[in-house]
Amino acid sequence: MTGHNPTDRSKLGSKRHILTYKDGIPLSTFITSANTHDVIVATFTIDNIVIKRPLPSKYKH
Repeated sequence: MTGHNPTDRSKLGSKRHILTYKDGIPLSTFITSANTHDVIVATFTIDNIVIKRPLPSKYKH
């Protein structure tokens, strides 16, 4: 059988993509439609962290 994914059934909805610190403090969040692939949003979630990480010492001038 081919066709639509039987688990989706074209339902409307949303997903919350949340990156947190180990204590549960949110660092980055995105809300997308339910049919958006997680891999696409994962890079946006990591790249848009509120607290910027310092560059490793080998990249500093």
